[in-house]
Amino acid sequence: PLTLIPVKDVVVGTNIMNAVNAVINGAGAIELATGYYKFKNVGSKNYLTSKVDKDCLVMGDVDNIFYYDQSSLLSYTEGLYVGVSKTESIYNVTLSDVAVSPVVTEVISSDGAYYISLGGMNEYGNGIRYIYGNADEADSGTQDEGFPADDGYKWDVEEITALPVEIGKTGWATIYATVALEVPVGVTAYYVEKENFEENWITLTAIKDNVIPASMGVILYAEEAVGEEKIYNFAITESSSLYITNLLEGSVARTYVDLEAYVLSEQD
Repeated sequence: PLTLIPVKDVVVGTNIMNAVNAVINGAGAIELATGYYKFKNVGSKNYLTSKVDKDCLVMGDVDNIFYYDQSSLLSYTEGLYVGVSKTESIYNVTLSDVAVSPVVTEVISSDGAYYISLGGMNEYGNGIRYIYGNADEADSGTQDEGFPADDGYKWDVEEITALPVEIGKTGWATIYATVALEVPVGVTAYYVEKENFEENWITLTAIKDNVIPASMGVILYAEEAVGEEKIYNFAITESSSLYITNLLEGSVARTYVDLEAYVLSEQD
């Protein structure tokens, strides 16, 4: 369970801890909108990333886009959830394929910073834990461990305006996002409207207005990426009004398929 808590509108001299407690208990809670974000720590000036070292998320400036859906935080590149794992008395912030889910809220702080809480973690100890980022690796702590005064618990939130997609040497890739995306120059986005799996074929149809509707899986092709990997930025935009019957499905989270599945792969 992830709670984003800024703390704003707190009168100078007011006990900030009481204000934070009030928000956690439901008074004046404001939810951060669902979307794609970066989280920059106020103390270290580094970002929370999806890189994992010794079961801990590394602080840095790459692989730092996360999807926030008001109940959990998900790595954009890995499709895994931000959570906490316990080793003896150490509570590591790491990635997991299981969503940690209670209520996610944000509160406004006197300095405009956010706090990211991992709520409902009773199996790992008592009380809510907050992600701490003033170190080489992300950690977590409680109100008995410097929260909220320490800048390591405070985060600036940056809204993402474009999603990067790496298209490999084959020139082909796939994407699924909960937002509408503009297809960049040099890339064609295809959907599937016809199939015959018994004969192992599908019909790819190019999207005409170069806008991928929200929550729609597509196949991408970039001729200039053939033979070399290239990264393209897909700008987030207003959803397309174009109605498309598409047989492709998708998910922002890593999904395990236990039935027969067809995958996009290079054929020798």
